[in-house]
Amino acid sequence: MDNLIFGIKISRGDIFIPWDMDIPLKHTEENSVDYQALQNVKNGFVEINKKVNAKKRELEIRRRLVQVERSIVSAAPLILVAPHRSYIKEGFLKFSFKNEFLSGMVYILNDCIVLTKSLTKTKDKGVVNMLINMKASTNPNVQNTLTENHYLETIPLKELELIEINSVQFSLQQHKEKWDFCFDSEDTKRDWFTAFKEVIDAYELHVLFEEGIYKPDKPIQILHATYGKLKHEKTEKNSDPEQVEVTHKLQKIMEQQGGNQLILNSGSKKKIFNFPTKKVKDKKLRIVCSIKGSIKVLIYPDQDAVLLTPDTV
Repeated sequence: MDNLIFGIKISRGDIFIPWDMDIPLKHTEENSVDYQALQNVKNGFVEINKKVNAKKRELEIRRRLVQVERSIVSAAPLILVAPHRSYIKEGFLKFSFKNEFLSGMVYILNDCIVLTKSLTKTKDKGVVNMLINMKASTNPNVQNTLTENHYLETIPLKELELIEINSVQFSLQQHKEKWDFCFDSEDTKRDWFTAFKEVIDAYELHVLFEEGIYKPDKPIQILHATYGKLKHEKTEKNSDPEQVEVTHKLQKIMEQQGGNQLILNSGSKKKIFNFPTKKVKDKKLRIVCSIKGSIKVLIYPDQDAVLLTPDTV
């Protein structure tokens, strides 16, 4: 139910002025001492409405991004909430990924596209039996499985091309990588094609503004990273089976997490980095990075959590 407080209507939707402020202004002479005061009150209400509604939209976007984060299964923490990031659209789509067609949830954000793979898993037998007993009248087969969205990749919008193939197909291409999207109808294909085109066009305008007028410096840059049994002596690239270079992998994770932070949960990182050797003990992660222009070398034991922010000392 709406509330009326000092002439401002607080509703479940946007906050707005319930009565026309122009009415008292029309009945007040412009040379009256009250006219400017009424005008100031009207302007004040308008500014309050704008700020409150902008904050409301920001909180709604943040809440939705948190829901998306929690719905996706990922080896590395999936951090989608960032000050600059907005939620645009989501849907269950069929697309190509590494030479095979998959189905999963696709999320369009204002700076990237998140791909997931839908996997059906069997629930715990005890839970299944309990559900069947509680809902004996329903189809028990439905209760035996649950669907999980497993993280595949975050595609940044930078230098991303949208290519129309036919009435039910289009592609996204970025350098040598390509993702084909297939649809059941022309209308659905047109709807998603438009959504991708609008967000890519908007991103390109944003980049033009940043590069031409305002170009903020990145507070954190990962320069080099190695994972495994770290050694002091230098080795040639890919010549040591006990350690792997993970610079590009960490850069991608940080970009996916908003670009200004890197978060890795506690526990072994071998799955995140696809570490090939199981017998290696005392694995560590070494990160050479620039934080606010200062070069730092950080070493984390394999089981430790990693939290890298602009305030990391």
